[in-house]
Amino acid sequence: MVLSYAALHAALALALARVLRVLSHDTITNRLRETLLTRQVAKTRLVMPERTDTAALIDTAQKRGLYGFLTCAWCAGFWLTAAAVPVLWTLSGITPGPWTSLPTWAWYALTVLAVSELTGLIARHHQPGDKK
Repeated sequence: MVLSYAALHAALALALARVLRVLSHDTITNRLRETLLTRQVAKTRLVMPERTDTAALIDTAQKRGLYGFLTCAWCAGFWLTAAAVPVLWTLSGITPGPWTSLPTWAWYALTVLAVSELTGLIARHHQPGDKK
């Protein structure tokens, strides 16, 4: 049971890392990212009218809003994992069994933190332009 539990969560981390890559770097979502960045630049321009340098404005916009969230492996990885773990548990029938003395909420929190860390590491390791 423990091995299958670990294997399922490792597979989940790999799948989520792939989802993150699709959202943050693959060409199939370029239009989505460009739209989000354009909207975020417009919002940043409204909030910071003193910023006239376009490059600085784009740099600031890239770190904010939904665009920043989607392109951050740690941010998006955590929230995707928080949503995916209960789905995995429900579909696979996993429940923390008698082999753990932790309450379910604690086991859920630990699982989300561990899987999101693994997801973030995998996603960050495979950045575009890697020659590995």
